[in-house]
Amino acid sequence: MCKHSNNTRRLISGRQASCRRGALASRDSVDGGFTLIELLSVIVIVSVLFAILIPSIGRVLASARDSKSQSNLREWHRVAMLYANDNQNRLPLGYDRTSSPPAHWPVPLGKYLGYNFRGPNLGRNDTIGTSPNHEPDHRYGPNYISYGINVEVAGAYFSTTKDPVTANTLFRIDPQSILFGDSSDSWHLYPELNFRNRGKAFAVLVDGAVVVFESDD
Repeated sequence: MCKHSNNTRRLISGRQASCRRGALASRDSVDGGFTLIELLSVIVIVSVLFAILIPSIGRVLASARDSKSQSNLREWHRVAMLYANDNQNRLPLGYDRTSSPPAHWPVPLGKYLGYNFRGPNLGRNDTIGTSPNHEPDHRYGPNYISYGINVEVAGAYFSTTKDPVTANTLFRIDPQSILFGDSSDSWHLYPELNFRNRGKAFAVLVDGAVVVFESDD
């Protein structure tokens, strides 16, 4: 059996101790943290990522708001068709002064949605009456709604007469006519659509198609 001399053992032991000290020194240098240049590099990379992601997040959120508004219009169309089915194929009038009390069109449609669209309930944010892109004019108090009905096709009793301004029977109306659309702080589409969606206005036609109009400005 080969035996090492004491000098050899001391030499080997010294080398092992030197290796251990070198390994410890390497770990200490790694655990010492980032250098200033490394830290600045990380900050720059994170800043660039934020600059890229923030506009994308904004576009995603805007698209979600647009989708919600268009979904609201589809829902108004759906309940208007239910109303027409129960009322001899007639649409709800934009404003019926002869009802007791007089009522705008959301009121007769409310029962199909489980909402009371009178008084302070009209502009509640949890109803389909409010567009996520709408900043209401609070001069109207809580009685605002983001969408209007086209009284040129739905008709309205603006006086005490028994004749609506226009006929509101579905078979007399062009299916490509606008029925509901983005409106200002009123319940009717007059004088025009409201282009509140970054220069765009949404509307739903009598046939149920949702369309997008862009402002000329």
